[in-house]
Amino acid sequence: MGFHVLKYCALAAFAISTLAQAQAYPSRPIRMIVAYPPGGGTDIVGRIVAQKLGETLGQSIVVENRGGASGNIGTEVAAHAVPDGYTVLMGNVAPNAINVSLFKISPSIRLPTSRR
Repeated sequence: MGFHVLKYCALAAFAISTLAQAQAYPSRPIRMIVAYPPGGGTDIVGRIVAQKLGETLGQSIVVENRGGASGNIGTEVAAHAVPDGYTVLMGNVAPNAINVSLFKISPSIRLPTSRR
């Protein structure tokens, strides 16, 4: 019987801590980096997603366009952002899959090993 009480206490503690974390996020606006310039397809889809995400979360989503280098600039900015869950990247297949094999990416663009 002691094991069951311990199990239920652990489950209750986990549930309470999960609720506490869920209430705190998001406590400030979320930054969405679009890896392409304004007016293109990726930007339009990003703004639609940002609007729906903002409505769902009850928080503002700030769209920031960082176009250039076929999406590599915006992707680099997002990769080096503080890993606090308040920065998201909107891109497409180019910066996320294709560009890795097309461009010689400098070591400064890659994530530091301590952030994995």
